[in-house]
Amino acid sequence: MPLIPVELLFCGANFNIVIDTLADGQNLQFFDELTGYMDGGSGLLKTSDGGNSWNYINNNLGFYCSVFNFTDSLNGYFSDGSLIYKTNDGGQTFPQQYSFPNCYDFATNGNFCIAANDIGNIVYTLDNGINWQSETTGINLIANEPYKVVLAPNGNAYLFSEFCGEIRKRSTITTNIPTTSINKRLSSIQILLTPKPRFPFRSIRKIQSLQSMIF
Repeated sequence: MPLIPVELLFCGANFNIVIDTLADGQNLQFFDELTGYMDGGSGLLKTSDGGNSWNYINNNLGFYCSVFNFTDSLNGYFSDGSLIYKTNDGGQTFPQQYSFPNCYDFATNGNFCIAANDIGNIVYTLDNGINWQSETTGINLIANEPYKVVLAPNGNAYLFSEFCGEIRKRSTITTNIPTTSINKRLSSIQILLTPKPRFPFRSIRKIQSLQSMIF
C-alpha cells in the first residue's frame, strides 16, 4: 500500500462550511474580528460573529455588484461597472451615485475614496462621496483591463495592472486624511495620478503634498 503524505491526511480538516447557498459572490471584507460583508451579486450579506454565520441585510441592491469597498462598518462604495454607488448605512440604501464606467477597484481611508477603471484613469472624493474629481493618469495602456489602486500608510497612491508594465505614483491628495485606518478589502495601499500634468509623466514620479492638489 503506497504511503500517503502526512499533510494530505489532514487536507481540509480545518475548513468548515459556514454558508453553502452563495451565488455570484465576488467580494468579502472584514473590519474587525466580528464584522464583515460579502456580496452575492445582487445582494449583500453581513456577519456579526466572525464569519460563523452570514445573513442578507439587503437581498436586492438594485444593481449587480462587481466590486465593493467599505471604509468602515457603515460607509462603503460599490460599482456595477457603470456607476459608483455610495452607502452610509451599511448597504441598506445608496443615496449617492456617480458615473464612472468600468470601475474595478477602490481604495478608501476615512472620507477619502479613490477608484480606478479599465484604462488606468481614476476618480476620487474627499468628502465621503458627495463630490468627485477625475484625473487622467497617462499610464501605459496595452489593453482594457482592471487597474489596481492602492493606498500606502503615508497616503501615497499607486496605480498598476497585470499587463501595463508600469507602476505610477501620486503623492497624498490631501494632508488631512488619517493614516491609521487605511483599508483596501483584505490589504491596503493606494494609487497614483495626475490630470493635466504640466510636465511629462514618468513611470514613478512624486508630486509635493498639498492641502488641495491644483493642476
